Amino acid sequence: MDILFENGTIRTLERNSPDAQALLVRNGRIAAVGGRTAVEDQTGIDVRRVDLAGRTLLPAFLDAHSHFTAVANQFLQVSLEGCTSWADMQDRIRDYIRRERIPAGQWVTAQGYDHNLLSERRHPDRLCLDAAAPDNPVVICHQSGHMGVFNTAALERLGVTAPTPAPAGGVIGRENGTLTGYMEENAFLEFQKRVPMRPLESFLAAYRKAQDLYASYGITTVQEGLLRRELVPLYQALLADGSLKLDVVAYGDPEGAEAARQAFPESVRQYHRRFKLGGYKMFLDGSPQGRTAWLRRPYQGEQEYRGYGTLTDAEVLGMVRQWQSAFYGKRYSQTDPHRHTDFVKLAEGFGLKGYRCQNLAEFQSAFAEAMKRKGPTWIECIIDKDEKVLPMIPGGGDINDIIMK
Repeated sequence: MDILFENGTIRTLERNSPDAQALLVRNGRIAAVGGRTAVEDQTGIDVRRVDLAGRTLLPAFLDAHSHFTAVANQFLQVSLEGCTSWADMQDRIRDYIRRERIPAGQWVTAQGYDHNLLSERRHPDRLCLDAAAPDNPVVICHQSGHMGVFNTAALERLGVTAPTPAPAGGVIGRENGTLTGYMEENAFLEFQKRVPMRPLESFLAAYRKAQDLYASYGITTVQEGLLRRELVPLYQALLADGSLKLDVVAYGDPEGAEAARQAFPESVRQYHRRFKLGGYKMFLDGSPQGRTAWLRRPYQGEQEYRGYGTLTDAEVLGMVRQWQSAFYGKRYSQTDPHRHTDFVKLAEGFGLKGYRCQNLAEFQSAFAEAMKRKGPTWIECIIDKDEKVLPMIPGGGDINDIIMK
């Protein structure tokens, strides 16, 4: 059957013909797009007409920020979304183990809980998870992805003990010197990636389901928001058997990006077999939902706690230099005669427009120009620490693409 869309605004996003009056779909593919009469002439006898009634039809949506593997993982894990208490979470885990016939000793992973929505108003602990799965190692991931909880068996499998130090930029939860099972930021991410992965075939099937889910919402370009080294073999398998039917843009952490660059040289900054290594990923801080984001003012109910950073300035600069060299073949000196990095030059190396401002008047002028450009911009303000920059921002603008230092 043919499907004819008409009586609306049809955006093609093609430079030479951005708009059309009608669109014809045949056997699940676009067969024709253009003027109404020309497209109607190509319809078959059996045609269903869709009256857009003045609405707009777009070719597809681009995923602005998600995690392709995390979405696939949802089909392999216990969903804790919507749980309102620790007891709800325990029931979900028990039901999953029983329904899936998970043998004793096999890892159980769960995701999607939000401690803010639980009646206890706090994260569960390892003892809660021990009661739900006494014979299995368990890890649960917070909805934000920045924190989670391991049960006692999981901590033992991972070799985490009370004296185990937390990685810089992370927290291992303790009460009176005893592990609670809770971890956040770099600590959680570090130990989470040590959890054994499911068999390859299970993952490939989950990726297919994830693509169907994205496509059901009209999303045809998907983001892998954190490509770790451990995921590179999965993508090698995906590309080898042609499983990708959507475009995937990946952003890797230092180890993951380098591994992907070596494994997929033809995918660096360009699509090859529907996969592109689009850039790099670093965490500067955490999640406001989990109260680990680094704020200017203390969190509500706190005297001093503002969250914290996960990387030092030196680590950030080192990563930028490393990635600039790897992606663009440009190198910057590790030393600076003025003991300051030329961030404006660094930004322009990435294709951003850069401004260096010595006072508020120059900042206002640079900001006004940036708003007119409507493109990624770096503004560096070298001004007295007591001068207030943000209140001086001219009103009525979208600053999402403007980076200010």
